Amino acid sequence: MRLNCNLLARSAVFFMVFCPAAAFPATDSVANRITAAMPRPDRGPYDALKDAGRKPPEMMSFFGIESGMTVLDLLTGSGYSAEILSAAVGLKGVVYAQNSFLVLKLIGGEHHRGMMKRLEGNRLPNVRYVVMEPSDLPFEASLDFAMWAYNIHDDYHDGGEETVLNVLKNIKRGLKPNGILAISDHVGIAEQDNAKLHRTQPKIVHELIEKAEFIVEAESDNLVNPDDDHTQVIFEDGIRYKTDQLLIRARKP
Repeated sequence: MRLNCNLLARSAVFFMVFCPAAAFPATDSVANRITAAMPRPDRGPYDALKDAGRKPPEMMSFFGIESGMTVLDLLTGSGYSAEILSAAVGLKGVVYAQNSFLVLKLIGGEHHRGMMKRLEGNRLPNVRYVVMEPSDLPFEASLDFAMWAYNIHDDYHDGGEETVLNVLKNIKRGLKPNGILAISDHVGIAEQDNAKLHRTQPKIVHELIEKAEFIVEAESDNLVNPDDDHTQVIFEDGIRYKTDQLLIRARKP
């Protein structure tokens, strides 16, 4: 694998694979293409465990992802969502998978190494791995779709409303008019310490999206889990990858 890593003036590193196009499953439907890609044995070590709780074909169908889109996977971590999006948009689409510099240090760099592993051997030829802060996102009305998955709770509890609104502002700047904002997170309730539990209240997420002047179109109950009593840390055995989750689709006016 040949990597081109450029340190840019905006303190960003791009990890891009330059190689011939690899074949994705030849299916007409986005959902079918995702379903065909999910059994790949060379995915991340925890991907299959996440699939049952996140239902990628149903999730992406609800969010309105389409073939050929240019999309952003914000705070991709080890790249679970980036891989799903890669299959969804197909070879005519592009996925920008973003991590902050902090992710390079978390868990001894495990998330970063996992993301780099996904790029080996031309596995995901339409993915561009970008390491930069959300405040430095360079996109200007060029994205069709942006996904912020399972991370709003961290920014909200660590930095408050202003931090989340600043991220949403930069996402909004990057989206084309009518571009899609896709949000997912672990549901919390008012009576609990959601910062400790790594959860957030849906009401708060709705309010933040609306304050950022997105138009909320729909909320899905595909990932509702009535067996989650919202009192456990999301990493606990028995609830990990099975939490009650919110899915919100919004648009830039």
